[in-house]
Amino acid sequence: MIDVMTASRRFAELHLQADRLISKIVCYSKDSDELIKLLEVTREVDGIRTGDPSEYFPYKYQAGGFIPYKSQVYVISPDEYRRVKKGELPFPAEWGSLKEGRLLYDKRKGGWIE
Repeated sequence: MIDVMTASRRFAELHLQADRLISKIVCYSKDSDELIKLLEVTREVDGIRTGDPSEYFPYKYQAGGFIPYKSQVYVISPDEYRRVKKGELPFPAEWGSLKEGRLLYDKRKGGWIE
């Protein structure tokens, strides 16, 4: 079975193929985790929320196919990402802090980081 970090990268690649408006993908999984945790920043969700904190939660996916881990994906817009960084919108507490993530993809830095 592949490790969670490799699976996280593959899962991120699939999401980027499906949503070309993604500007940033950050992984919050640790090597010992059994769960993929990704933050995706995309213009695809611009303007669809009212700003109520209850609207912000990770989407959950079951394991399947060549991704053998359950996963959670926190999808937010660029503006919402700025607001999360300022502490105005929630970040999944069980993921640790926003700064603990490992940058996988950043459109402004030329794409895939590793």
